[in-house]
Amino acid sequence: MRLFRRKKPKRYVRNKNGRLFNWAQREKSDLAVEFLEPRLLLASNNPTAEGAFSESIYHHANVPTLDDTATEGVREIVVVDPSVTEYQILTDEIQSDSDTSIFMLESNSDGIAQISNILKQYDEIEAIHILSHGSIGSFHLAGSRIDQEALLGSATALQSWGESLKSGADMLLYGCNVGAGIVGAEFVETLSELIGADVAASSDVTGSSDQGGNWVLENSTGPINTSPLSNLYYSYLLEAIEGTNDSDILTSNAGEDDTLMGGAGDDRYVFGDNWGIDAVVELEGEGEDTLDFSAVTTDLAFTIHADGKVSVTDGANLVSNVSNIENLIGGSGNNTFEFEGGGAGRHYRRC
Repeated sequence: MRLFRRKKPKRYVRNKNGRLFNWAQREKSDLAVEFLEPRLLLASNNPTAEGAFSESIYHHANVPTLDDTATEGVREIVVVDPSVTEYQILTDEIQSDSDTSIFMLESNSDGIAQISNILKQYDEIEAIHILSHGSIGSFHLAGSRIDQEALLGSATALQSWGESLKSGADMLLYGCNVGAGIVGAEFVETLSELIGADVAASSDVTGSSDQGGNWVLENSTGPINTSPLSNLYYSYLLEAIEGTNDSDILTSNAGEDDTLMGGAGDDRYVFGDNWGIDAVVELEGEGEDTLDFSAVTTDLAFTIHADGKVSVTDGANLVSNVSNIENLIGGSGNNTFEFEGGGAGRHYRRC
């Protein structure tokens, strides 16, 4: 089974409110399904898939404009990247702390700009915690890779963060290997200089000790006075399987909970049996990208959400709310599809 977009001619039509809009604006939700195996079940209200995605791995929320009462007394900011699996486990320990505010970034929107908008509402902040996935000399924000080049390209925005920080403030980066090696050390130093705060980052695997990780941020540019977040109940690692600017095949590890992050090019995300609770981060407009479940032998439930995002589960394993995917390949079991928000208007082809 292959799911792909069918191009429509640009023309104006009226919506149910009588307003004119360009049909091209709907191209992303006009999908075509090509059936490559006979055991495909299509349902507009499928009991197998119903409720499977009621609790999304990704919880996107616009950054609110807060009044003085909401910002008063806040001393620490926690910023969560949408790719972090079950981030609530990490943030639950600080929910009741009135000195701390937690913000969830929107995917596919400039992460540095989002944090800038958050910080504009505060002053005298003592610490910023960023929960994300990392690699040597980089971490991920809202679908973008923040490395040395990205820091220098956003220098003006990053320097503005210092206006909201108290003297001696800290930034703590939670992500695997961000501060590792010479490249990691240079990255941490550059970030520290730009924002005018001490920065701490990990030089090894960050996350669950059961998977070989820890919560120690080994590399810092100065004294860190802020207590780091840590949660012994978090069972995941904050590392990513990363693509390049070419066309890549990114394969999920069986029995592990992975984050797969593509770059430019036509990327293929490959899943097998017992793939885990995975997250996929794909950039908008970067190639013709595919979720490939052809190696899965269990029955699969696909949900194509009204906003074009895709979720897939076999009841035990899950990949949820994936954006910017053009193709879907089903498994060898029964593949059931639920289309939210006008699925009946899509086009199907069997061959």
